[in-house]
Amino acid sequence: MDHSFRFVCQAGPLEPKAALLAASLRRYMGTECECLAAIPAGAPPSAATLALLRSLGVRTRTIVNPLAADYPIGHKIACLDLPTRARKRVFLDTDMLCLRAFSPQPRFQRPGFHAKPADLLTYGADPEHWRRVYGLFGLPPPPPACLTSVSQQATPPYFNAGFIAVDARAPLAAEWTAVCRRLDADPAIPNKRPWLDQIGLPVAVRRLGLAIDYLDERYNFPAHLKPLPADLPWCCHYHAPEVLLREPVLHEAVCDLLAAWPSLRAILDRHEAWRPFLSPPRVRFPVSAPGILITGIPRSGTSFLCRTLAAVRDSVVLNEPEEILPPLGQGACPPWEIPLLYQRWRRAILEGRPLPNKVDEKGLPVADTRLEDRRRPHLPAVARADFLLGSKNTLAYLACLPGLRHVMPGAAVLACIRHPADTIASWKRSFPHLREVDLAGFPPPYRQWEWLPPGFAHWLRIIEATPSAALRRALLWRLLAEHLWREKGTLHVFRYEEWVCDPAAHVERVWPAFGAAFPCRWRPSLRPAPSTPRRHRQVLDREDWQALEAVCAETARLWGYFL
Repeated sequence: MDHSFRFVCQAGPLEPKAALLAASLRRYMGTECECLAAIPAGAPPSAATLALLRSLGVRTRTIVNPLAADYPIGHKIACLDLPTRARKRVFLDTDMLCLRAFSPQPRFQRPGFHAKPADLLTYGADPEHWRRVYGLFGLPPPPPACLTSVSQQATPPYFNAGFIAVDARAPLAAEWTAVCRRLDADPAIPNKRPWLDQIGLPVAVRRLGLAIDYLDERYNFPAHLKPLPADLPWCCHYHAPEVLLREPVLHEAVCDLLAAWPSLRAILDRHEAWRPFLSPPRVRFPVSAPGILITGIPRSGTSFLCRTLAAVRDSVVLNEPEEILPPLGQGACPPWEIPLLYQRWRRAILEGRPLPNKVDEKGLPVADTRLEDRRRPHLPAVARADFLLGSKNTLAYLACLPGLRHVMPGAAVLACIRHPADTIASWKRSFPHLREVDLAGFPPPYRQWEWLPPGFAHWLRIIEATPSAALRRALLWRLLAEHLWREKGTLHVFRYEEWVCDPAAHVERVWPAFGAAFPCRWRPSLRPAPSTPRRHRQVLDREDWQALEAVCAETARLWGYFL
């Protein structure tokens, strides 16, 4: 026998998760592998769950937490320690699902320890912490050896302990216990809880001299942090039932398990968070659907573009949603929270829950946020689940374009640009942070300079140190316009002076690029009429024109504009 899969099963929130994991293992692993459910002493699951485990051929064993009663994560170490005749012990966190057959893995034939690096650098960002941890055992801290799988930060060995495989003869559980107990007892080791097990694991592996095989996300996919890829992983780490509801493939996987093992229904029914799976979904959520990102230089017509797109049937555009700002300002790279927001927005709309949006009384995005910048509850009418969903932000999306393309490779990116004189004239009549180019009022990415594209931070420092507001405005326009020029091969660029003269024709021309499986059909009476470009150059003074001519002329010519 090659593998012995084991997990913790106990009364409470873990019970329905354990039942689903057991069913998914049997569905995809068959009866050739050993499955063990470790039951913490004093917390047995219900009779229904025990009966299901027996029917699945899952053996149960009672365990005792080897660490501390107030650290229930310690149960995983006792679970890993359960004896087996298999070559490899494979521990899985209870909040995981198996999604496809665990075909023979040549890498698992190698001796040693197998695990995926941690999703995020939850511990050890300060190298001094690792120095103290390893120093407690008379060891020097190892150099950075891997990258966290989501945030892509270099770290010494540091694992997500949700999927661990190790040679059955290696005494990893005993060493892991000893290391964690010693770390837990030492007040000089800071910030141990709740990561004590993750901190102690690489130390135990090193003390045993085990070779490390760094697994990728196919073995332990963080579905709570990233959208599920089309190439399904073997195991998915979902953490909470709402993540399974968010992902159509995972939702369907749970429904398939319920159909194959009807006794699962009674187990899930005892937990309110799992009851949504017991009724047929009101809407079948699409696995993939068209998405767009709208950005560009502020005051270049992006809000009017949102309004134009939203006038198409089965098209929804959120104008400057506030939820996008925290993930873009955390310094996380890449910003996986953005595609997860798109999934949540789509589900909310299909379930009839309004979203805050800058819309008018017709339910269309306001054409000019300078004139109306208020959000109101908005429930757009759509006739199909795979409707076009877009969102707009000028400054934040513009600064994060490479990261956004990485996390949303199928999304179309639309960007607006306008003659620098008309843009800056609008800035002078607009919001204070644009009028004065006050970076304190800009979105969070502009205050996280280390995450900006190459050259951005350099010019932001120059702008910030420039005393003249006119020169700051010219420098900002040039910075943003040059950034758009570098990125233009990945964008659909709308020149304001052209597309507002016939907005419908321009949208119809670019519509196929959205990947939409339906034609561009306008809502009744909402097909946008041709308009006239607005100009307010009378607000520009001599200092403005001097700054424009000195700073923007060359970049403006790239875009076909002349001063």
